Amino acid sequence: MSREFIEAQYNSKFLHKASRQEKQLAYFTMSDMQENYLTSEYLNTWAERKYQSHDYFLNFVKSVFKTENFLSFFKFLRKPLPSSKLINNKIAPQLRRVFNAENSEFKYIIDGADDVDFYKLLNIKEFEQELFGRMLFKHNSLVISDMMEGKPYRYFIDISDVKSIERTYDGKIKAIAFSGEIEGVDKDGYIYIDETKYSFFDKDFNEYNVVEHNLGRCPVHFISPKIVGEGWVVRESIFTYIREELEEYTFLKTLQKMTEPNGAIPIVTQLDIEIDDTKDIDGRENEPGSNDMMSSQRAEIQSTNPPNGDSLLQAGSIFKVPVIEKEDGSIDIDVVKNLINFHYLPVEAMKYLQVRIKEIEHSIIYTIVGGIIDGFKEGSKNELQVEESLSVLQNTLIYFADSFNYIRKLSDWDMLRLKYGSRVRDVSIFYGSDFF
Repeated sequence: MSREFIEAQYNSKFLHKASRQEKQLAYFTMSDMQENYLTSEYLNTWAERKYQSHDYFLNFVKSVFKTENFLSFFKFLRKPLPSSKLINNKIAPQLRRVFNAENSEFKYIIDGADDVDFYKLLNIKEFEQELFGRMLFKHNSLVISDMMEGKPYRYFIDISDVKSIERTYDGKIKAIAFSGEIEGVDKDGYIYIDETKYSFFDKDFNEYNVVEHNLGRCPVHFISPKIVGEGWVVRESIFTYIREELEEYTFLKTLQKMTEPNGAIPIVTQLDIEIDDTKDIDGRENEPGSNDMMSSQRAEIQSTNPPNGDSLLQAGSIFKVPVIEKEDGSIDIDVVKNLINFHYLPVEAMKYLQVRIKEIEHSIIYTIVGGIIDGFKEGSKNELQVEESLSVLQNTLIYFADSFNYIRKLSDWDMLRLKYGSRVRDVSIFYGSDFF
């Protein structure tokens, strides 16, 4: 039965959807570090690619930009992304208040275990820290309770490692199979868990070990309690409904990086003509070193453009404008007067970008933790505005605390029941509601 369950890959459609959703959010909230791979060959590969890659954000940018401008965008997209900086520096520290409520309460009632240090037995501090990180960046994770040498322990698994999963009529996990390391064996395989046992298989589905438990339910739970969309596997993240703003924020911050060089290094246009250095425009002889002679010299053309074309967004680009002749064959003198022109990005465009980025940044921060946080005070605020901002943060912390209440109660109960059995009478977890 265990092997058939693994091979059947129950709910694989929703498992893949949950994994994809989590990766798309983590792209903006967690971000990778920058790799030094921007070679000409790599850029050419991206430009010529006719199919989508696993980087859905760059796929989107490529679909709306010309190839030349996309490659410029690609070069200026630096990691960690600006959105991840916003989340980790402005939002995550405020959410840590969830551990400091004045009215939190944790209670365990177990027959004959009144003097047990449950905080130490359950390794609460380490568990809370990893749970906090996963709530933010890997919210579709699951937590598993187990026993080793008479002591309960627990660990997390990523949703991307789950191969098959089923639920009970009341929404709890009935059985699960996931990729993992076989206990006591130095090789990878599959782990199957249900309401009665833990089973371990190698990649060829040879069963290595079976460990029974009397918990009466599968000791595996999603860390996030709220379901999103179709099915029951995909869970809600605290960032689920601001993903679009995180995407726009990253997009505009990258555009801002692209345009900033134009403020210092202009785009240049010059006439596309050969000029006799020894004569002025009227045919008179120039003296060596005269201003006329120096102004008639042609600038050396230097290309700063990416492969596959000339991009108008590239600072320092030089474009040649053809000479315009009048009907009588003479040269349009107005064009000649502007032999060389320097074009800077309009100040209005840069101001627009700056204002729009600020608006999105404020919206992201305010939606999650309100507007009154260090480093984000825009002028004086009256008492009503301060109260409203604190109310937003308070509500977010209560939402976050409820998620901690949910998973701590389930997981702590499993851990203690595995150790003490029916002697466990009650587990009460309350992270509080008064955070100020």
